[in-house]
Amino acid sequence: MPILELTPPARGPHTPSRAPLSPRPTSLNQLPSLPPPSAPAPHKPAAAPSEAHQQEAHAKQQLDRDEEDVSMELALTQETERRLSLRGGGGGGGAAAELGSVDGAEAAEAFGEGGVADEEVEPARSRRSSTASEDLPPLHVEVRLKPTSTMRYDLIRRLMSQHLDGEYETLLTHSEVHDWRDVGVLAQNVDRVWIGECPLPTSAVPLEGVSLHIHVYQPPSTSRLTEFSTSPHADEDGDSDVPAASVLELPSLALEGVWDTLIYEGDVKAKLLNYIYSTMLFSDAMVDFNIVTWNRVVLLHGPPGTGKTSLCRALAQKLAIRLSDRYEHGKLIEINSHSLFSKWFSESGKLVQRLFAQVTEMVEDERSFVVVLIAAGMAD
Repeated sequence: MPILELTPPARGPHTPSRAPLSPRPTSLNQLPSLPPPSAPAPHKPAAAPSEAHQQEAHAKQQLDRDEEDVSMELALTQETERRLSLRGGGGGGGAAAELGSVDGAEAAEAFGEGGVADEEVEPARSRRSSTASEDLPPLHVEVRLKPTSTMRYDLIRRLMSQHLDGEYETLLTHSEVHDWRDVGVLAQNVDRVWIGECPLPTSAVPLEGVSLHIHVYQPPSTSRLTEFSTSPHADEDGDSDVPAASVLELPSLALEGVWDTLIYEGDVKAKLLNYIYSTMLFSDAMVDFNIVTWNRVVLLHGPPGTGKTSLCRALAQKLAIRLSDRYEHGKLIEINSHSLFSKWFSESGKLVQRLFAQVTEMVEDERSFVVVLIAAGMAD
């Protein structure tokens, strides 16, 4: 009897309730568990491609956003240029686009104290970028600082360039402007603003067609004139020697405005300036003087009283101003040729040698621009 109960009921139809209660693993119990592992099996290899696809989609979206930003910036630039062309505003040759490189404290002082408004920075910057690659004729602007000013030249140059671009559409050559006094920083540091020459034939120069060349200089409050003699002793009569030469520090207030008061036939002053500029370009390009010969001498000749000496002094002053970004200071050495002659035999040669030895010492300073003026006559 017990044997009959154990063998048939395990698979018989009358014992369905005992099958779920059996903890033993059988082939019947494993059949329903096969579909779950087979269902995720195909999804596991698909997980890796989905992540790569997401990364690729993200990179594509980022690229699209970058292209959108570039196109938007280009559209804004074109719109700004269009408005400026309708307004008639022009470019300059300065550095208003570089305002971001100014030190924070000085920039805050410059724009917080009556400075130029912030909305004018972008037009100036766009005009600089649109005309930077163009070869425009220069318009020279001379900015004279007060003797007590301690502001950096580059900052004054940027502020003045921005002010002129924002306030003017045209400028008159050989004239003085005064509205810069409305800008707090400029009013505290600037003493005079002079609009110089321009190669264009008209006196009213549109700013969109020129490049601003702003020259900042700061002359001392008093003219420094030093006289020296080449003779070690006095004359036989006991009188002191006549000074052999005088040295004037440049730029000098004593020579301010002399250049503009001199009127000559032809374009003499412009030719003199261009000649000096050419010599500077030759020096920068390391031109061999044996091939391109020039002796660094300007010879002015004419009857007495025609203004040769005055023109030389004014030229030295003008060059010291125009080359202020290249040389820290300038000197005008004016030699009195009559004091180099002596009644004693061979004494004149010694005086000349002693004088030019002192001139050579001054020229050795590479930070200084030295002009030697030899006046042959007393009338000029």
